[in-house]
Amino acid sequence: MLVSPSATASGSLTDDNELAALLDVSPAAMGLLRPIGAPGGNQADFTDLSFDYLNPAAQRLIGLPARPTATWLTRLPATNWLLEICRAALQSGEPGHYELPPAGPDEPSYRLTFRPVAGGRLVIGCGVDEAGSAGSLAARLHRLTLESGELRQQLAQAETAVQNHAQERENFYQVFEQAPVIVALLRGPQHLVTYCNPAFLGLFPGRRLVGLPYAEAMPEIVAHGLMPELDAVYATGRTFYGNELPVRMAPPDGSLPQVRYYDFSYQPYRENDEIVGISIFAYDVTEQVQTRRQRDAQQQQLTEVFEQAPVAICLFRGTDYVLEIVNSLMLDILQRPLAQLLGRPFDQALPELAEQGLCEVLDEVRRSGQAYVVQERALRLPHHTGDAEMGYYNFVYEPLRDEEGQLTGIVCVATEETEQVQIRQQLSAANEQQLLANQQLTHINADLDNFIYTASHDLKAPISNIEALVTALREDLALPPFAQADVPGLLDLMQDSVERFKHTIDQLTDITKLQKAHANLLAPLRLADLVEAVRLDLAPELAATGGTLTVEVPADLTMVFAEKNLRSIVYNLLSNAFKYRHPARPLQVALRATNTSTAVVLEVRDNGLGLTPTQQPRVFDMFERLHDHVEGSGLGLYMVKKILDNAGGRVELDSESGVGSVFRVHLPV
Repeated sequence: MLVSPSATASGSLTDDNELAALLDVSPAAMGLLRPIGAPGGNQADFTDLSFDYLNPAAQRLIGLPARPTATWLTRLPATNWLLEICRAALQSGEPGHYELPPAGPDEPSYRLTFRPVAGGRLVIGCGVDEAGSAGSLAARLHRLTLESGELRQQLAQAETAVQNHAQERENFYQVFEQAPVIVALLRGPQHLVTYCNPAFLGLFPGRRLVGLPYAEAMPEIVAHGLMPELDAVYATGRTFYGNELPVRMAPPDGSLPQVRYYDFSYQPYRENDEIVGISIFAYDVTEQVQTRRQRDAQQQQLTEVFEQAPVAICLFRGTDYVLEIVNSLMLDILQRPLAQLLGRPFDQALPELAEQGLCEVLDEVRRSGQAYVVQERALRLPHHTGDAEMGYYNFVYEPLRDEEGQLTGIVCVATEETEQVQIRQQLSAANEQQLLANQQLTHINADLDNFIYTASHDLKAPISNIEALVTALREDLALPPFAQADVPGLLDLMQDSVERFKHTIDQLTDITKLQKAHANLLAPLRLADLVEAVRLDLAPELAATGGTLTVEVPADLTMVFAEKNLRSIVYNLLSNAFKYRHPARPLQVALRATNTSTAVVLEVRDNGLGLTPTQQPRVFDMFERLHDHVEGSGLGLYMVKKILDNAGGRVELDSESGVGSVFRVHLPV
C-alpha cells in the first residue's frame, strides 16, 4: 500500500537531500516531479513533468535511475490525461489520486497519489496490492489507453474542456486583475486561498495570503466571527452579504494603522454542480461611512444647537418637506408629540398649517432660494378654540445649502407673538376709547371755556351797572339825614362784594386765555426779580398776619416762561400760604428755588392748617374751597395746575393736617 509523506515533509521541507532521504525510507514507489513547459510561467498549465528524484521502489517500478533525464510522457506516453489530476492537485493544494483497476485476473491493481509540496512540485506515489514491475505498469497504462477509444475521446474532450476552463479562468483573472473591486478565491472546506487580485494584495503588503487557509491568512476575519458564515456558505450554497466591516490595517507608507470599512459578499462557486469554493468580493466604503458619520455628527450638532436656541426651530428636507428636526419650543407652539412629526412630510404631519398656505411658502423658498420673512402671521392651530381665536407668529424660512451651494433643506425659525399682538390690540382699543374720551373732553372743555367766557363777559355789564348805582347811591346818601345812619357801612360792604365779584370774573377770563396765550408769552426772566415783585405786592397781607417769609432764590437763576403765568403761580401759592395760616402759632413761610438738568423746582413751605389725605386730591379742582372760614374763589390752585399742564410742568403736594403744606412746582427748562 501507498504511504504518503508527512505534512512536515510536504509543507515545510525545502532541502532536496532531506526530502530524498525521507522518500527513500518509504516502501512505496515515490517520486518528486516538477511541472515543465508552463506557458506564460503559470505552473498550473504545464505540459509535462520532469523527475527530480525517484526513490528505490520507484526506480525498480518504472526502470529509471534516481535522477533520470527522461520526462513523464517520454517514459509513459499516452498518459497525458493523468496530467490533469496533477494539475488539479497543484492548483487546489490538496492531494489527488487515481485507481488503475487490474487488467485481468492475474494482473495487479495500482493506486496513484499526487501530493503538492513546496516549490510548486509534486510527490507522486504508486501503491500496488501485489508485486508488479515497470513493464507491467507501463504496459497496463499503455493498454488502458489503447483499449479504450471512448476513453481517449473523453480524455480529448476533457483536455479541450480543461483548456477552455483555463482560458476562461485566465480571462476572469485578467478582469479581476484590473477591477477596482477586491477579489479573493477560496477552495475546499478549509477555504484555502487560491487567488487574490492586486486590490486585495495591496491591502496587506508583505503578507502571505495565497496557499494558506483563509483563517490563517486573515486573522481579522476570525476576530470578527465571520468564519462560521464562510462555513455556512460552503455548506448551504447561500450567499452571505456583510456591510461596513471595520478592518484595522497598516498603510503601505508605514504610517499609523487605520480602520477601513468594507461591504462584502461570500458567494459559492461550483464545478460539476458541486460547491468547490467561495468567491469573495469586497468594496471599500470607508469614505461613504466617514461621510455619513460626519453628516450624522453635524446633524447631531445641529440638533443640539436647535434645541438650545431661544426660538422655535424646525428643519425640512426634500421636495415633500419631511420634518427632520423639531426643537422643544416648536413642539410647544405646535402642541404635537415629536413622534407624530419626525420623518413625515409637512402636509401629512401638519395638514391644518398646509391648508393655510404654508406649503406654498415653502415652495417659493425652494424655487427662489431666497429667505422668506413674515411678521405676525395669523394661524389657527388645533389647540386654538373659539371662532375668533387665532395665534400670531413671526416666521423666517431660510434655505440651507451645502458646500457647493446646492439647496439641502429649509429651516423655519418662529416666535409666537400672540400675547404681544393681543396686548397691542387691547391697547389700540383702549387708545381709541381714550381718543374718543379726549375728543369728548376737548369738546366739553371748549364748551366750558365758551361758557366761562360768555358768563364773565355777560356779567361784566350788570356788575358795572350795580357799581354805578352804588356810587350814585353813595353820593345821594351822603346828605343828612342818611349820613348819620349805618348807610355808609352798608355801602362799603356792597362795594367790597362788587370788587370780589369783579375779581372772580377777571380770573375766569384769565382761565380761558391760559391755553392760547402761553406759547406767545414766553420770554427769558430772572426768577429772583419776579419773586421779589410778588413779595412786595403781598407785603400788606403778610404784615397783617404777623408772620415771616423766607426767600432762597439764586440771583443768577434765569429761565424762559410766560411772565404773567409764572407771577400767577408764585402769587397764588404765597397768597394761599398767608390765608390758611394756623391761628395757634406765628406764620412761617419759606420759598426756595433749585435748578436741575430738566427743571427749575420752586418750593413753597408753610406751617399753616394743612390738608387731610381726603382733601388733598381735590385741592386743584375748580371752585374747590377746603377751608370756608377764609374768603376765596376756589380758582387759584386750579389756575396754577392749568398753567403748569399747558407748559409741560407739574405740581406736587405734601401736606399734613395741623402741621402744614409743601407745594413743589416743576417748571420745564
